[in-house]
Amino acid sequence: MIIEQLIEDGRRVRHYSDSAVMIRQVETGNIYEDAVDVVPCRYTYEETDEPIPTEEYKPDVRQRVADLEGISRDTDGMAIDHEMRLTMLELGLN
Repeated sequence: MIIEQLIEDGRRVRHYSDSAVMIRQVETGNIYEDAVDVVPCRYTYEETDEPIPTEEYKPDVRQRVADLEGISRDTDGMAIDHEMRLTMLELGLN
């Protein structure tokens, strides 16, 4: 089941699976461990069959940053901004 959790004093909503699987943004097909959107949220999410990778199987964080820098923001800037923010937090960059 997709869980929706209000964060940042109700200004944003976090979506994630309670079954430890990746989630898919229905409108774009993008897949995430979790997603954070501005309220009101214009996206919907569904669970996939893909388990969330464990730490030992996650790609190198620095490679993720390099990969994200090459992605165009035209298709889904909010999702990319969120992913970049998570990656920067993992690297200890604020």
